[in-house]
Amino acid sequence: YFQYKGYAGGFWAAEGYLASARCLKGLGREKDRLNTYRAMLFDKYINSLPQADVARNELGAQMVQEINEMIAQGVHTNVTVKLSAEVGQ
Repeated sequence: YFQYKGYAGGFWAAEGYLASARCLKGLGREKDRLNTYRAMLFDKYINSLPQADVARNELGAQMVQEINEMIAQGVHTNVTVKLSAEVGQ
C-alpha cells in the first residue's frame, strides 16, 4: 500500500491497508491485523480518509486516543530512508 499513496488522494493505499487487515484476520494473525490498523492511523496520507474510520472502530477509542497523542508529540512510525548515489562516467 505504500506505493499507492500518490494515486487518487491515497484512496488505493487506504484500500490496501484494509485488504491487508482482512487477510491477516483470515490467517488468524490478530496482532499483525491490529498493527496494520495502527500503521494506517499513523500514516498522514491515509488517516484523514473515510477508510481510516474502519481502523478507528477496530482499535477502539482508547487506542485511537493514544495514537493521536503520539502523533501530536511528533512520533513517526514509518521508516524513511534517504539514498544518494554517484554515477560513474
